[in-house]
Amino acid sequence: MMGFVGSVASGRTRLTAPAATASQVNVPRQALFKLDMEVATTEKRKRVNPRKAKDTVAPKEKLVQKVADKIEAPKKPRVGTDMDSSLMAYLKEIGSVHMLENEEVVECSKSVQKLLKWELKKSDCTKELGRDPTYVEWANALGMPQARFVPELIRLRNAKERLISGNLRLVVSIAKKYVSGTTLSMLDLIQEGSLGLIRGAERFDASKGFRFATYVSWWIRQAIYRAANESARPIRLPSHLSTTTRKVGRVKKALFLKFSREPTIEEIASEMEMPVDKLLFVLEKNKETETVSLDKPIQGMSGENVFLSDFIVDERITPDENVTQTLLRDDLENVLSMLTDTEKQVMRMRYGFDDGAMKNHTQIADVYSVSPVKIRQIETRAMRKLRHPNMNRSLKEYVQP
Repeated sequence: MMGFVGSVASGRTRLTAPAATASQVNVPRQALFKLDMEVATTEKRKRVNPRKAKDTVAPKEKLVQKVADKIEAPKKPRVGTDMDSSLMAYLKEIGSVHMLENEEVVECSKSVQKLLKWELKKSDCTKELGRDPTYVEWANALGMPQARFVPELIRLRNAKERLISGNLRLVVSIAKKYVSGTTLSMLDLIQEGSLGLIRGAERFDASKGFRFATYVSWWIRQAIYRAANESARPIRLPSHLSTTTRKVGRVKKALFLKFSREPTIEEIASEMEMPVDKLLFVLEKNKETETVSLDKPIQGMSGENVFLSDFIVDERITPDENVTQTLLRDDLENVLSMLTDTEKQVMRMRYGFDDGAMKNHTQIADVYSVSPVKIRQIETRAMRKLRHPNMNRSLKEYVQP
């Protein structure tokens, strides 16, 4: 009964026949011993070599399990992964672009020059019509039938695109040299260099015998250099001043290594073949446009990091000082109200209560058309009244330490 109750309580009911003993079956004792040994040996083999249990798995399930075991857990993304992946994707894309031969470069360059003439004619039509011309109007301005104009326009634009896309790897190779000296990212430098490549491609003239890569390299460097210069500081300096400033730094460093001391302004100006006053002007403008972040951490004496803004004193009037000055002005007005009108006006002008400008006796005497001695007497009489304890009791708390 206890077994039945236990089976019911556990949620399953299993009817089993009672185990037969050796006496009930009448099996020889040696046979039972041999059977027990075989069972024990079989169980031991299963424990020692568990791979045999996998033989029952179907071949398809084996393949799925094998592939699943090779799948690694996703790794945590690193900082800058998006930027790196974008750059790698761009490099992979431009790496698959066909490099142009010299003959192809010359042919594409001629097409670009022809396209520029067409674009110039389109600009003239825009000025005349006050809007962008249609393809028909553009073709008529060029004296071409529309059936031949549109395919030719597509060919010219494709030639320009081929010329530019075939040299984007040159932009990357030049941009790599400027990454360490600027705050711009590699992608930003590539973008600025690509704009320089476009300008160089539009100005390249193959008839002069120059190589295209040699010509556009200057335009690429110029575009990257200008972008790096404009982003170098919050307050931008003109490009010629920035160039001179960097040259001053190089010359100063070279003279320091030569003389083993700090060079003078005259020595730097002589080395740069520049007038001293012009050099001082460049250094002054460079110093005026330098900025320092107030959130810049500074090593404190106690070892803790403090910020530059913690050392700047706020010169504005605090709310407490503003209230104190307001109360002082009210108390002064109450004290001055106990004087006569002449004494009150003389004291207000003498100590600048109205405009903050103190006037001497002569200036006040000119206002009242009296002698300065008379004004001095009025001031003395007013001060005698104000020094009375009953008069200045309310003002003592402002001068007490």
